[in-house]
Amino acid sequence: MKKSGKKKFKLNIGKKVKKVLNHKIGKHCLKWYLSIIVFILIILFLIKLLGGLFMKNKIPNYSLVYLNENGQISVVKSNGKKPTVLSDKDNVDVAYPNNTDRYVLYTKENNLYLYDSKHTKNLKLLAQNVTNEFGYNSNDKYIYYINSNRELYSYKRKSIKLDNDVNIIYLVSDDKIFYSKINSDAVYYQKLNGRKERVEIANNINKIYIDKKGKNIIYLDNFGGLFKYKVGNKKAKKIGSNIIKIVDVNEDLTKAYYINNNYDLYYLKDNKGKKVSKEVNTIYYSDLDNKQIIYDSKGKLYYQKGSSKAVNIDESSNIRNVYIYNKSNIYYIKKDDTNYNLYFARITNFKVKKSKQILKNVQPDAITDYKKGFVILNEVLATGILNVIKKDKIYNIAKEVNANSVKVNSNGKKLYFISDYSNNKGIFQYTKNTKPKKILSDVSGYTFVNDKLIYVMGGYSNNTSKFDIYKFNGKKAKKIISNILDIVNINIDRGN
Repeated sequence: MKKSGKKKFKLNIGKKVKKVLNHKIGKHCLKWYLSIIVFILIILFLIKLLGGLFMKNKIPNYSLVYLNENGQISVVKSNGKKPTVLSDKDNVDVAYPNNTDRYVLYTKENNLYLYDSKHTKNLKLLAQNVTNEFGYNSNDKYIYYINSNRELYSYKRKSIKLDNDVNIIYLVSDDKIFYSKINSDAVYYQKLNGRKERVEIANNINKIYIDKKGKNIIYLDNFGGLFKYKVGNKKAKKIGSNIIKIVDVNEDLTKAYYINNNYDLYYLKDNKGKKVSKEVNTIYYSDLDNKQIIYDSKGKLYYQKGSSKAVNIDESSNIRNVYIYNKSNIYYIKKDDTNYNLYFARITNFKVKKSKQILKNVQPDAITDYKKGFVILNEVLATGILNVIKKDKIYNIAKEVNANSVKVNSNGKKLYFISDYSNNKGIFQYTKNTKPKKILSDVSGYTFVNDKLIYVMGGYSNNTSKFDIYKFNGKKAKKIISNILDIVNINIDRGN
């Protein structure tokens, strides 16, 4: 009886609840709740979609490939977990995907393997007798490689042969690969799925530029003709003649500087060339968006904006490098006697004020993508003084800086370097303006991946030539692996 009563009581409550729900929700709130659920689903979908779009420009937290203390090539995730031996040989080539940190492509004894960080015990053999020309296409859906017979393949679950006698790979887009063949001036493209025959863009090509999406092309042929080609069209459009050199082209191929056979300089926009200057020899600097250019003519250095009158900067022809910083500051390096010295000139209203020497004995190359100032080293022997220059004012940042260690981060707001460098090690530091901040001592080098992942080679010992790897996340350095002999640099080219 008690059991029966419990069932009856529960059933009665259920009917009451159902009645209330039907009255309160069914008539007044059900549509409102459904609208909220649909709205949330749409927001989640947009977050995922936009997140995927942003990831294409974000550099992943790539795993590190290194030589362990036993002389084996190994790989470890950025969190220091799952170290895996890839090869007993120390001569490997490595390629990383563009949009994920899960995989690493590498060669071992001329064979191509795939490392998957989720399945570290299963190192997958993809192809045999492969050269060091391999990698991912732009969306990582295909792998491409050239074998020892110069045969070109794509790979997606299986290898697909695309062509023979391949010489140079120019670009691998989402669905196409652009390349040339041995003993030929022609350039071709082909679908990565191999379902269509290759397409010849043109033969007799002297110089070619392809945009990142693989949709638009500008090329100069061997007879001085300048052409614009849209991928998928049958013919290219001729946009210039008697041209001997393309000086500069912007990313979407809508603007360019070029020189014709009379050494006249032209500015190209929307397929139309406009003469800028004549008797131009060497182009030292060009800015297509702001129409700024610095060049040598008759042994003198000139600045010109647009089609305005050229302004003489310097009478000397002993110029090494020239830079325009923030559109208005000209810095150039000139050889005086035996030393390279830095000169500064200010641009105001299409005119240039008289230049002056501001720093002696500088390194011939400088850094211009640091947003807090123009960066250059001077007094360089084995090391040098690191300087940040604002207009003509010089700030000494650090001394005994390893010239090869100076690096600007992705957004141009941090400057990394190794100072006090002696006996193969120094202090790893960075600055956000002109005051440095110490990160780690006894550092022999580092690899910058992104703003939250820098692999730092710390604890270097001159006796053993071994060091530890620290992960610097922008705030602090944490040791993730010990006693290694070397690292394989992560080469990242995103056009930054």
